[in-house]
Amino acid sequence: MPALTSLSLYSNELKNEFLDFILQCKKLTFLDLSINHLNGSLPKSIYNLTKLKALKLGTNQFSGPILQDLGLLPNLEVIQLFENSFEGRIPSSVGQLQHLRYLDLHSNQLNSSIPYELGFFSNLTFLALTGNSLSDELPMSLSRLTRITDLGISEKRLVADLVER
Repeated sequence: MPALTSLSLYSNELKNEFLDFILQCKKLTFLDLSINHLNGSLPKSIYNLTKLKALKLGTNQFSGPILQDLGLLPNLEVIQLFENSFEGRIPSSVGQLQHLRYLDLHSNQLNSSIPYELGFFSNLTFLALTGNSLSDELPMSLSRLTRITDLGISEKRLVADLVER
């Protein structure tokens, strides 16, 4: 399907690992595999989908680190990776996504600090990080998020830090 630009397999009881045929759809701009039973780590060959604007993989069983070189997907506007088992750091390469407006990473196993680079997004309107084990420091750069309308940071120590600012 080389001409495919949009693929939604939302809520289809899909199982096993990431679907390899998707990686051959180089013109994809929209990908929604949410609410399935997909597992394993995300393949690095996902970077071949350079036209991708929306990556929706929420409510699956993906694990391992979040893609570390998100800057290789420069057109991303929407990233939904919530309710999986991603672990480790929120990659600082997220700061290279100039068009990002929606980032939902809630309910994973992320255990790092919130990257300073998250404050670089002039268009970010939605940020959800609840349900992770993030460190207790909130970067000052988040005060630059002037268009944010939905912010989810539930850890009490982070909320207290945000209110003080």
